[in-house]
Amino acid sequence: MTGTVYRLFCTATGEAYIGQTRKPLAVRWCEHVSTAKGTPWKRSPLLEAIRRHGPGAFVVTPLVVCSPRDLDRAERDLVEAFARQGPLLNVQAGGRRSYRLHAEGLSVGRPRGARRVHIDSTGPSTAKSTTGNGGFRE
Repeated sequence: MTGTVYRLFCTATGEAYIGQTRKPLAVRWCEHVSTAKGTPWKRSPLLEAIRRHGPGAFVVTPLVVCSPRDLDRAERDLVEAFARQGPLLNVQAGGRRSYRLHAEGLSVGRPRGARRVHIDSTGPSTAKSTTGNGGFRE
């Protein structure tokens, strides 16, 4: 079994969301959209952006495919790296035992034993492919 760390990029605002899933990425994206449309009382920056700009304003890109045990660390490291590049819709620094983010988008801390990974100045790379399935990129 594998998991995926992914990026949801809002083309209307330039903001991104970094998340993780053990499900197929298209299924997870549909869950985000369904939650945004079907539960207006739930509030988060991501859900508000989906409601405001619509699912078509988002590009879904897988960033890392890894074992489930490495998902939390990979997500935290990518949230930290992308937070340096621009605004994020994430409320937490990533991982299931997550820390809140500062207003600037940087993590307050990291769980004991988590390693810091060096990211070069170009930042993490994303997969490039043709757009299909409402902004989903494979």
